[in-house]
Amino acid sequence: MATHPLLIGILTCCSAWFIPTLAVAQTRSPDAIEVTFTPSTTEAELLLIKDRVKAKGLDLTYTDLRYDQGLLRSLAFKLVTDQGEGTAKGEIRAEERFGFYYDPTPQGGVKLIVGPLPTW
Repeated sequence: MATHPLLIGILTCCSAWFIPTLAVAQTRSPDAIEVTFTPSTTEAELLLIKDRVKAKGLDLTYTDLRYDQGLLRSLAFKLVTDQGEGTAKGEIRAEERFGFYYDPTPQGGVKLIVGPLPTW
């Protein structure tokens, strides 16, 4: 399976994943972008994620975020793509996947998910 160039940069944030998986190979392409926000995601990492996805043609806007004792506790955001847009607001918990998934390719079965993410 080919590694997308965005993978290396996003994984260095430790707060975002770009994960093509074998379990959903028929419905997900290697070009899919998946970002999961975690309590340890810093404001600097949020800006880095925003810049990285902008380079892929996505407009990510954080509309509300709350930190408590240095940990990201809640986040609201809007994601605009060429195939649609979505908004989400939620609590950030280590045991739950919250973020977005976008697959720009025709072979992708799911194009856009924002908010709670499946475990695939």
